[in-house]
Amino acid sequence: MSQRLYKRSAKLVLARPLAGSYVGVQPNAIEITGLRIQFQIEKTLEAEPNSGSIVVTNLAKTTRAEFNRKPLHVTLDAGYDGNLKRIFTGDLRWVTSTHTPPDWDTKIELGDGERAYKHARVNRSFAPGIDSKAVLAEIADSMGLKMPTSAAEATDLMAQFSTGVTIQGPSAAEMDRILAPHARAWSIQDGSLQILAAAETRVGTAFMVSPDTGLVGAPTMTAPGNSGEPATLAATMLLYPEMLPGSKVEMKSASVAGLFKVRKVTHKGDTHGADWTTTIEGVPL
Repeated sequence: MSQRLYKRSAKLVLARPLAGSYVGVQPNAIEITGLRIQFQIEKTLEAEPNSGSIVVTNLAKTTRAEFNRKPLHVTLDAGYDGNLKRIFTGDLRWVTSTHTPPDWDTKIELGDGERAYKHARVNRSFAPGIDSKAVLAEIADSMGLKMPTSAAEATDLMAQFSTGVTIQGPSAAEMDRILAPHARAWSIQDGSLQILAAAETRVGTAFMVSPDTGLVGAPTMTAPGNSGEPATLAATMLLYPEMLPGSKVEMKSASVAGLFKVRKVTHKGDTHGADWTTTIEGVPL
């Protein structure tokens, strides 16, 4: 991954949501490139929206004004040598611009799926025989989301409600309620719904993390805080936009080796500074 050290770049895209949609956006987007972009992105397996904090230096006055018109949908891509990959998608929480001559710094705070998490509601009754998967799909649809394939094919989510079921109220709360008996966690990752069991990982091959692929320093294992909990892996690598909570990681280092499920990801970057890393926390598989 040594090539990841060179020609780092990032791009922001601002778009207005379509009326009545939590995920659809209007076509006339604004792209921001070439400026200094600093970011800290934190993603977890929790339902509470992932957060993104971004600072852009010397935006044009008209572009700064665009940030003051909510709602606003923002995406951040980052990478190396023009090969940019999605690192965050979110709804604008708040923005502030400060002038320290000669520079203007615009700081924005984002939440992944924030509008859907806070405002989506559902009201539907189902006859006896409906299964959990279909109910969850209805809740997801109310949030503008689609059921992930792995959850749609999960046998435990095909369990039927013998007396029927009613879903009513905030969609996020109803998602919690229907999933609770199945011991599955849900979250929104870059605008897509993720549903995983405790020992389940995202579909795909494991990410290899080693000194040869960009590992920075030595990974560590932290003793569990409570009895019965697993030890926690902590590792830092050169920026890896593809890394998401729920990913499977194969760690290969002198101090730690094995397979892990990622529980938390922190991306930290500065196109004009030293920061350009991804830090993960995970548990053994």
